[in-house]
Amino acid sequence: MIPKIIKEVHPENDLTVFTVIGKVTAKEIVSAIHDFYENAVTSNILLDLNKSDLSKSISADVERIVNLSVEYAVRRPAGKTALVGSDDFTFGISRMYEMTKESAKLPFQTPAFRDIQAAYQWLLSD
Repeated sequence: MIPKIIKEVHPENDLTVFTVIGKVTAKEIVSAIHDFYENAVTSNILLDLNKSDLSKSISADVERIVNLSVEYAVRRPAGKTALVGSDDFTFGISRMYEMTKESAKLPFQTPAFRDIQAAYQWLLSD
């Protein structure tokens, strides 16, 4: 079985890339977040949702994931997180996360992108 969430760490760019494949639950995303914060934390994160199916996601899941990010914020006081989803539904869920995160006052930026190259450019810019 193919892993649903693949993690790649690029220390030269202080970047972790999560590629989400197929149907994924909030529980699996939460597990990946726990793993990230309990191990090697990088300043920058790219969450590639282009191959994912988030059809089971609901606003409560987004809030749960934001709350977890708030809980771990002290371990990553600076940095950037880019969410990438090219289809309308995935981009919409990403925007919902971005808006919910902004109201939670997290210390790092989390914009949603439709284009992965634009996300990489933003993450690697000063």
